[in-house]
Amino acid sequence: MSVDFRVVVAGHDTARIDALKAWLESTVARDVRRHGETFDIATELPTESALRTVVVVFCGARALSEELLGFLKASRAGAVAIFPVVANLADFTVQVPYFLQGINGFELPEVLGSPAAGVADLGSLVIESLGLMRARRKIFISYVRAESRGVALQLAEALPRRWYQVFLDTQSIAPGAEFQARLLEELTDSDMLILLGTADVPNRPWVQVEIEAAVEAALGGLEVVWPHARALPEAAFLEQLALTENTFDVASGMPDSTLTQPALNVLLNRIADVRFKALAFRENALVEHVQFHARAQRWHATLRRGRYVLLSKPGYQAIHLTTEVGVPDSRRFEAAVRIAEQESAAPRILLDPTRLQVSTRHHLNFLERRLDCPLVDFRTADGLMA
Repeated sequence: MSVDFRVVVAGHDTARIDALKAWLESTVARDVRRHGETFDIATELPTESALRTVVVVFCGARALSEELLGFLKASRAGAVAIFPVVANLADFTVQVPYFLQGINGFELPEVLGSPAAGVADLGSLVIESLGLMRARRKIFISYVRAESRGVALQLAEALPRRWYQVFLDTQSIAPGAEFQARLLEELTDSDMLILLGTADVPNRPWVQVEIEAAVEAALGGLEVVWPHARALPEAAFLEQLALTENTFDVASGMPDSTLTQPALNVLLNRIADVRFKALAFRENALVEHVQFHARAQRWHATLRRGRYVLLSKPGYQAIHLTTEVGVPDSRRFEAAVRIAEQESAAPRILLDPTRLQVSTRHHLNFLERRLDCPLVDFRTADGLMA
């Protein structure tokens, strides 16, 4: 029996192998299985096939076994995604087999007493490679400049080193752009919201507008609560991370104060942890309306996490709805058409267009006409099944 998704985790670092397995199981594997697909996390070399496979190999001073080397060579030849992991990239060419050295490695430094440190970032790359989460990483930071610009700029510098695109109002909007419209569209197109919860946030209208827009878009995320500040009741949909005075390099009340490196690492790891849950929650919000109407009209709606909803009914052509939690680009249109062809279904892209600018709508309308892949507003998707 073929497996839908498999992650092979191999090597000698038992503690971090176990940490990655636990993260994948709790974050994505259970969710995928709940929607009717199989997800296998293997530490033994598999003997049966899988539709999609990713290999994570922890390399170190000890040589890998001949059996594992043979498996890795075959995987490389078969174009299977492989992530070579080392504690220090300076040792990459010494510790990683020569035939894998053309692949960019992942550095996972050893943290004494914390084998799970950094595992969420590695796990996120694995999920993206399997196609279960969008690979275009985007974070929206909401903050009060006069209170937290130091940490906002610190995140804007640190997150791109973990392959994120960061939206920060002072850096991301060009002069001459319609500020409010662009800001809200960028929020809609983000994976998650990071709210820097300082004392004066409740009194800032723009921050409140961003929170309200996030609620409307079902955008999850993380509220980082400053010392002496309270978590916002209106931001209860966000997960929380409380800071203390000890997490800052100087007093937290200074607008240019930044987090200590250990505190920054904790925050970055938490962001990686929250991201899949935030995207899944948003996708669920898109799909629930469709599923409700499908049941009422006796269609069957099958969700495939991170990819599409397949609508089917005897005697009717199946409808393939690629789920888009942000603004689809041309690659997303291409993926929708190709997957629909494989399913012998009509391609569509399901999205929430509420906050899109007029220029963006015109561009998307051009793409849908040229590629014959209509965009479907999730609020009117029931019309497809009429």
